[in-house]
Formats: sequence, C-alpha cells, structure tokens
Amino acid sequence: MFKKFDLKLIGALTSKPYAFSARSWELESLDFLDFYDSMLSTIRIDVRGLSIMRVLPRINESLNEEWISDKIRFSYDGFRRQRLLNPLWKNEGVFQSLSWEESFFYFSYKYFLLNYDYLNTSGGILGLYGKFIDLESSLMFKEFIKSFKYTYSNLLSCGQFNLKDAFMENFLSANLISDIHKLECCILVGSNLRYENPIIHLKFLRLANQGLPIFTFGVSSSSKIKSYSFGYSLNSFFSFLEGKNKYSLILKKSKFSKIIVGDALVKRMDLISFHRIFNLFKNLKLSFSFLQSNPTELGLLALGILDNRVNSLIGGINASMFFNYNSDEIVVKSSNIFKIYQGHHGDVGALQADLIFPSTFLLEKKELF
Repeated sequence: MFKKFDLKLIGALTSKPYAFSARSWELESLDFLDFYDSMLSTIRIDVRGLSIMRVLPRINESLNEEWISDKIRFSYDGFRRQRLLNPLWKNEGVFQSLSWEESFFYFSYKYFLLNYDYLNTSGGILGLYGKFIDLESSLMFKEFIKSFKYTYSNLLSCGQFNLKDAFMENFLSANLISDIHKLECCILVGSNLRYENPIIHLKFLRLANQGLPIFTFGVSSSSKIKSYSFGYSLNSFFSFLEGKNKYSLILKKSKFSKIIVGDALVKRMDLISFHRIFNLFKNLKLSFSFLQSNPTELGLLALGILDNRVNSLIGGINASMFFNYNSDEIVVKSSNIFKIYQGHHGDVGALQADLIFPSTFLLEKKELF
C-alpha cells in the first residue's frame, strides 16, 4: 500500500531587484564589510561596470556565519539615485552647477565675508559629521575645521551613544561575538537587538531557545527572544543587581554574565543614575558591552574626536557657517547661517544647503573603521 505525500515545489530564493538584470559571468565580486552593522559583518558585492547589482553574505563562521541584514542586502538599490557628481550652489532656490575652482572661491569668499572682524564678532564655523564616515576622513575633517581662525565649536556627531567616559575598555577590548557562547546570564539594558543588530539578535534567539536566561530592561521589544522584562523602573533594575529580586539568584550563581547596553538608554532622563549604578556594580562578575549604532564610533572615541549628541533640529547657532559632512539627520532651522553640505547622495542635508561639495562613497575607496 502506497502512502500519499504532499510535495511543495519551492523556487530559488532570489532577490527581486536583481532578477533578470544580469548574468553571473558578467559580474565582478568584491569583498567588503557591512557598514550598516556595528559588528562589521562580511559581505560580497557583485558589480557590473560601475553599477552595484547585488549584495550577498560572505561566510564567516566566527562573526555573521552566512547571514546579513536586509538593510545592507537591499541598500544598493538606492546608491544609484540622487548621486552628487558636481559642486552645486543655490541661486534663488535653484541649484546650479559649479566647477571645483568656482566652488572653492565661493566658499572662501563667503567665509571671509561673514567672519570679517568689523562686521561679525560672534561668527565662526561649526562642523558636523555623520554616521557613515571612515576614520581617515573624520580625522581630516577635524583638522580642516580646526584650521580656521574662527571656529565656533568642537565637532558635533550624529552618534547615538554618549558614555565615552564609562568603561572605555569595554568599548575597545570586549568582543561580544567571541564571549556569547560562554554566557550563563545576559541583561539587555535599553537594547532592542532586532533593530540595532539583527545578526546578534539571531545568535541570542538561538541561545534563548537553548535555555540561556535573558533579562531585558528599559525598552519595549518586539523580539521573539524568550526573556523576562524588568520594565522601565530604575528601582527594579537596582534591586535585581542588589540581590533582592526573585531572579537575582540566577545572576549570583552564574560565573560569566554580561550587560549589553543599547542606544535607547541615551534617551532616558536618568542616564546619569545608570552611569552611577554601572560604576557601583563594576566589581561584580559582570562584563559590559556597548552596542554602537554605526561602526565608526569606536574609532572616533579612540581618535579623541568628541562625540556630542545633537538634536535632530539645530536652532540658535551663533556661528555664521555650518559645515555638514554627510549627515542627513539634522535640520537647521536658522536661515541666517550659511550652510555647506559635503556628501555622496543628495538628501535632507543637501536640500537645505547653500553650497554642495560631492564626495566619494564608502564602496569607492579603501577605508578604516
């Protein structure tokens, strides 16, 4: 007697934007890193001429295995749009093309005009750098801003983390991926791994299914990780570390535990209190790891570039010029300031600028993170 089997035919799992657009023998493969991922997952970029056709994972068992996030997988479709190729200046609300010589002259002319001693005693230039800039470019931009006689302020960053003075050794030496299989207890503080780092989220999802106790605090997560939430109260988190919670025994018996701090902690009003608690319980069997929103933050801290958190709306700037280096998260409300934007794609920062300088994209040069 024969048994009936239900067969389901499944087609190849191909990328829809790439489908029917190129053949494999037409492509040239380049090894690269996922610059949207703070852990710098390894990827492979297939190009045809000057066009990026697809992004695939590059197998690395010690880091991202065979996985990459959807953000980098489908990001190449936007690289070819709104690309800045020539210097532009805004003339009565309309952008017009300039040569490099004309753009440099226009920049120097506006700078010396707006910062002349007898006309403006409170002028200067304010520099802002974005998230996705390599270390060499960041350092050169820092030296460029400080070379001016009238410098309004230090560099500002669009980074999400501002605890550069707390446990610097955890930023530079802690390796979350290598220690993740040694954990006996884990606490996620203000960290939504599903959105901050999908690769680490996948690893913790496996460990949680294998029985690793995971506790969360300070973030409403839509993750499928099996965990116990302490809510949003600082007292509940403090009582857990003190040993007064019913789950504190798990932390006490564990030989290797880790606290993972995410970006949501910065948005809390009691950030200073958390900083003190971390210092208070530093002698416990706890290892700290700080998740960054972009891969360059560790290098910027090591280079001594200030990582001040800035608001999405900048108003009341006392400087006469605002130099925006590839940051599209900032909206300048002041209309009296002369705005300069340097970047590779035209977005919010380019639309509000008075002068635009094009720059190279990360994939077009060799860089350090």
